[in-house]
Amino acid sequence: MPVIVNVYKDAYFLDAYSKDQDMSDPVFMYPPIDFDGDVGQTRDVQCWFRNDGDLIIRDLALTPYDLVDSDESTWMKLALTQGGLAGATPGAALEYGSDLDPAASFTFWERMTVPAATAAQNKLDLCLRITCKGYAS
Repeated sequence: MPVIVNVYKDAYFLDAYSKDQDMSDPVFMYPPIDFDGDVGQTRDVQCWFRNDGDLIIRDLALTPYDLVDSDESTWMKLALTQGGLAGATPGAALEYGSDLDPAASFTFWERMTVPAATAAQNKLDLCLRITCKGYAS
């Protein structure tokens, strides 16, 4: 039985960032937001994670990664609360320490910072790698 998890754009779980569980869609603002790479900008986004399968999820980690070319995964911070973003380590995994039962969910925050003097206006290849273990309930 496969582990089925998704990251959603809303608390109603209607619009998933992750399509077909492959996490190929960027887990950030949708539609893309233009960043001013000349002066640098920061944006915070609230996301919802849900266990859409029949297994209990353990050892869950969400890790920023860059799909193409240079690695800008350190432009992303993750935390369980918006206040926690200030102390989060850029590019570090967010580890969820509790079991997540089927249909259970939690919210987390993502902060994207485009440094000043950067040519990037849209960063569309930053994603989240989800790692976890699934156990029968």
